[in-house]
Amino acid sequence: MAGAERAPGRPVSPDAPIVRSGTRPAMRLRLGETVSGKYRVEGVLGEGAVGLVLAARNIAIDELVALKVLKPEHLHQPNVVERFVREAKVASCLRSEHVAAIYDVGVLEDGTPFLVMEHLEGETLDRRIERGPLHKREAVDIMLQVCEGLAAAHALDIVHRDIKPENLFIARRPGTSTVKVLDFGLAKATAKGVDLLEPRPAPVGAFKVLGTPAYISPEQLREPSEVDERADVWSLGVTLFEMLTGASPFDADTVPGVCVRVAHGTAKVLSTVLRDASPALESVISRCLVQNREHRFANVAELAAALAPLASSGGRVAARRVERTLCAVGKLDTPTLSSTIPPPGSTPGDATLVPEMISNACAAILGQGALGVIVFDLSTERTVASFGSANALLGTAARYRQLIQMQRQLGALMGLGDLDEVVLDVGLKQYLLHPLVKTQPLCVCVLLERRSGVLPWAKKMLSLLDA
Repeated sequence: MAGAERAPGRPVSPDAPIVRSGTRPAMRLRLGETVSGKYRVEGVLGEGAVGLVLAARNIAIDELVALKVLKPEHLHQPNVVERFVREAKVASCLRSEHVAAIYDVGVLEDGTPFLVMEHLEGETLDRRIERGPLHKREAVDIMLQVCEGLAAAHALDIVHRDIKPENLFIARRPGTSTVKVLDFGLAKATAKGVDLLEPRPAPVGAFKVLGTPAYISPEQLREPSEVDERADVWSLGVTLFEMLTGASPFDADTVPGVCVRVAHGTAKVLSTVLRDASPALESVISRCLVQNREHRFANVAELAAALAPLASSGGRVAARRVERTLCAVGKLDTPTLSSTIPPPGSTPGDATLVPEMISNACAAILGQGALGVIVFDLSTERTVASFGSANALLGTAARYRQLIQMQRQLGALMGLGDLDEVVLDVGLKQYLLHPLVKTQPLCVCVLLERRSGVLPWAKKMLSLLDA
């Protein structure tokens, strides 16, 4: 199935029309009928409020495709038609494995528009969540694939504006799965982007909300035309929370109630819903859902970098691709995920020496707003893991060597054998040096903005590792 429609596939009678209209004559598509001279209808994949997704076959090349047809009753609703056309215009510009591909567009004989999309086998993420919350690593890996799809859009200054589990499709293939971003019908090009999209009229809905209230950011609730990529970051935070808990961070009994909770930033904290919540994931989600977008992750690459230490090897590869995509268009400095933090157990100096509990703490610190975090092997003074902005990491590595030399000199003068935690203020920056020597000869060096308020939290998080 491709598209945001959710109904499961079902058999179709050869004599039954597939597309009906209660208000006007409709083009009667039947099983076996050919559309536009080349797509033979083979069944129904799903149905939504405004569209029907059909299984079809490209006769010329014998390829199975998905045919998404606008329901005829919506032909006289300009905003719905425009959304349908917009989806094709946007998706056709994007070249990503994680965006559902659009192959063709057309119009039926009665004027009903249709899209020809890649045929996908699998399920939408909301269907997966219905079976129960996802494991932490599975949720992180899905999120990183979504970030990769959105990076392709954000690189063109296109904001999706409707990220939610229903619009994320887990496509199953033998031995693997791929997450696809669906339905760019509400997407907009930001002021600096190419002029792909015309201004759209207000959408149908009691509250005239553009998007789904439980997933949209406060700024999108107030003024949809003024959003940027950080609105999608907010939606990703809501989606990640839902994957881990099966619930929304903005639960309310009514749609207006949800809107009030979103507008006032009263999101649930992950640990209040999930007993064994990861502090790192709680920190990442909290930063996604900051009311003031200036304090959120600035882009999906920053979010991916914070999630990478918690991901599988495939997820970490996806995180690096996110960075490279945004670097290629000048939206990000040089990629920084040169070394990552997989599970423990390889050779000296390798990132795989870092235990998961340390990687979780580092990810949490980065999620709270640290500029860069590096883990060093004290025995070799080599970097075994690093994440953050490129400039921050370079500065952190250089300062670490100065700090470690000062520590050893002071230790020798005072007859102390062990290193102690040190905080050094340099201009507007702070460097926190925290040795972790109980299990391995490691040291964490964190770069922070002074007066950011993150230092006490970072020290507490690292001190827990010594307990």
